[in-house]
Order: sequence, then C-alpha cells, then structure tokens
Amino acid sequence: MRALRILTWHIHGSYLYYLTQTPCIFYLPYKNTTEEGYGARTSGFPWGDNVISVPAEKDKVQDLCDQLSLSGLTGLLSFADIVISNDTGPLHLARALQTVTIGIFLCGNIINALPLTTSFNRNLLSWTMHCPLCGISSFKFNETKSNCKHDTSFVAEITVDEARETIKELLDVKKTSKLDLVMV
Repeated sequence: MRALRILTWHIHGSYLYYLTQTPCIFYLPYKNTTEEGYGARTSGFPWGDNVISVPAEKDKVQDLCDQLSLSGLTGLLSFADIVISNDTGPLHLARALQTVTIGIFLCGNIINALPLTTSFNRNLLSWTMHCPLCGISSFKFNETKSNCKHDTSFVAEITVDEARETIKELLDVKKTSKLDLVMV
C-alpha cells in the first residue's frame, strides 16, 4: 500500500515534527517571508526524508482557504485518503462523505460531535480545561472579566504517538475492510 500523502500548513514546531514520525509523506508549503503557516522545515528538528518542503507558489501549491465553495470543498475532501483535523466544519463534512477521519477535540466539545460510526472515524481527546500559560478556565473565556489573550493550544496534550497509532489502526481497517458504508 502506498504511503498517504498529506499537505499541511499552519501546523508547526514540535507537534508537526512528531506528527511526521508516522508512515506518511508530508508536504509543507513555504514562502520566503515570515508569513505564519509557511515556515516548512524549520531548523532545530531532525526532519526525515518523508517531509518535503514545497514552494507555496500558485503553480505548485494552492491555498484554497476562502476560495472553495461548499461544493468545491466537498469534492476536495472526497478525494482524501484520510482527513486529520481539529473540530471544524471540514472534519464533519469529511465524515458525512464517509472519508476516513481523525478528529482532534476538547473533551467538552465531543459530546455534540460524535460521528455516526467509528468504523472509519476516530477521535482524539484533550482534557485541558485551563489555559496552559495563565491557568484561566476555558469556561470563562467568554466572560468580560477574562483577560487571557494567549494564543496557545488546548489540544497539545494529544500525543503524536496517539495520532500515529490511530493512523496505523485506520489504515489497517481501511486495507482489510470490504465494508461499504451507507448512512441514511
């Protein structure tokens, strides 16, 4: 079976490094600017041969954020081998299309977002309830008294080993399954 090819951006640093320890090929777009999300293979990590930097030029890699209609996004997700995403609309759309998915969730959000089946869908949960930098409860972020302005991850406790094992498990299930799911 060929390795999955994953195009990713806006995932960086140690999380990206550990995620690339999976048996997949990662394409990281870069620009010769300091624009966020396009740093590609940053220094400080021993990147493997499965991590490929590609120029983020219109003829090479195209950023489709805010460019695709819902129909266009539906078409794009339907061609994916696997979608790994946090709790977003595209994740749920991929699940509706019966694309293999791994969802990354805060524990409080999963109750509203369980997939109809776990045959080809998995969820990784973070139990972080307070800002890792200042300790303010995430339940108080919408209150006017909250002064937490940190742009930090609440799902960083989900380990790369968890993601790697989940990818392997889903690939094995997909490879051995003859099941053709139909959801009505």
